[in-house]
Amino acid sequence: MNICLIGDGLISLTLAKTLINNKIKVFMYYKNNKKTPSNNRTIGITSNNLDFFQKEIIKIKKDLFWEINQIEIYSEQNKKEKILNFEEPKKILFSIVKNNDLYDLLNRSLEKNNNLKKTCFMLSIERSGLFFIFIVIYHFLFSQSHLLGLENS
Repeated sequence: MNICLIGDGLISLTLAKTLINNKIKVFMYYKNNKKTPSNNRTIGITSNNLDFFQKEIIKIKKDLFWEINQIEIYSEQNKKEKILNFEEPKKILFSIVKNNDLYDLLNRSLEKNNNLKKTCFMLSIERSGLFFIFIVIYHFLFSQSHLLGLENS
C-alpha cells in the first residue's frame, strides 16, 4: 500500500513514521518553509500516549522530555486560590516535549528510510487552494501508477 501526505509538520512526520513502521510506503509533499520554528514551543503528552508513542512510533530518549506529576491551577481573581490541583505522588500525569526535539527525532529517523519519498513544492497552498491539492494527488496517482498497481486500469 502507498500513502500520500501533504505537509511535513509534526503530525505528518508522526503519521509517516507510524505508516512506515507498518510497512506502508509514504510519499510526502511539503512546502519549503524557510521560517525556523520557535525553540520554546512544547507539547504535553499524557503518560498513556507517551507509552504508545514509545512502543508504536519511535523511542524518545529520557532527556528529551520532562515528567510532570503535579499540576496546580489558580484563580485569576485571587492568585492564592487553587481552582484545581492534580497530584498523584509516584505517578506521572503527563510529560512535556519540545516540538523541535520531537520533530528532529522523527525527521532523522525518516531520512534513513527507503519507504519515504519527500518532495518539496514551491507553490503556495494558500494561493491555489484545493485545486493545488487535487493536482498533487492527480500527479501522485498517475506518476506513481506503477507503484500503486494502476498501470493496467
